[in-house]
Amino acid sequence: MYYALWNGETTTAQEVVWKMQRHPFKVEPFTFLCPECHQPVRLIQSNKKRPYFAHVNARMNRENESDWHRENKKLLQVLLTQAGYQVAVEAIQEEGERRADILVDGKGLGRPIVLELQSSRLDSTEVYNRYADYAHMERQLLWLLNPTISHYQLQPKHLNILSPFIVWISGIGLALPYWLSEEERVALTVLASDGTARCQCLLSITDYLLIRTRAIIQREGMSYRAENAMSPLPPNTLIRKNLRILHSPTRIERCLLTALYQHHLALANVPSILFGVEGESLFVEEKLWMVMVYSWLVLKEDPTLTTEQILRQVHHYLHHRPLLCNDQAIYREWLGSVVEIVNRLVPFDACS
Repeated sequence: MYYALWNGETTTAQEVVWKMQRHPFKVEPFTFLCPECHQPVRLIQSNKKRPYFAHVNARMNRENESDWHRENKKLLQVLLTQAGYQVAVEAIQEEGERRADILVDGKGLGRPIVLELQSSRLDSTEVYNRYADYAHMERQLLWLLNPTISHYQLQPKHLNILSPFIVWISGIGLALPYWLSEEERVALTVLASDGTARCQCLLSITDYLLIRTRAIIQREGMSYRAENAMSPLPPNTLIRKNLRILHSPTRIERCLLTALYQHHLALANVPSILFGVEGESLFVEEKLWMVMVYSWLVLKEDPTLTTEQILRQVHHYLHHRPLLCNDQAIYREWLGSVVEIVNRLVPFDACS
């Protein structure tokens, strides 16, 4: 595991290593605790693998596996075996570097499929490392998230956590894959550009494997343009919003203020209509109104720029989510639509 409790706070093994390198300290017994069972864990460092935590009692490493994880591995093994696939559970891969929850082969899949059932929180780096490791082994990694775990439920504050698990499904679009054990179905939550759910598709596990192994890319009828969810803010609300940003800005808001100041502008110079734009973004950490302010800033600086130049400059300001399936065409479509909305909301002479 890569997370543990340290002085009551959740930390990663890598963060502990960095702190020990800067300020060496002695690790006492019970320094780190498992976030699920609260049993002591120890920090493990290796030249070949990322730092991680393991239970002091080795037996706990397997006993601590959640009931959901254990039972659904067995369930998927039965379902896939009945469908005629060759299935191995807890399959140790090449050189013992990875242990696949479920390894599936046969029936024209092309290459073996690794199914990972995920309940515990993973950072984007670890997700990326697993994709890379399995690709090197010529295996395709598919995730199935636990929908009952709070940090994997679709909410604006969880988008950075969820982003690495978002996949492109041919004929469907960008989606999050969840495993519904009671229905014995994969639930694909299809996403809109603001990170909300468009709809949910229920598939059998065999159908899910088939559509994930198809190489056809179909985008007809799919749009990831930003929605113009705009409602003018009452003057008092606008004042409170401005004061809150000026007195206690978030990390992302502080970057926006810095960009404005570098152009000799202040928050008060921003057209008030942009503050009424609501919504998040699936692609970047900034809220939609902030992306529009950056677009306005670029247009105001030089309204003669080409569309390509505008998109490039706005892109430079933004903090992108760890979306591993990032498709530049989808992202450009969304960002271009944001710029179009700004051009509609703000008169041209206000940008010059």
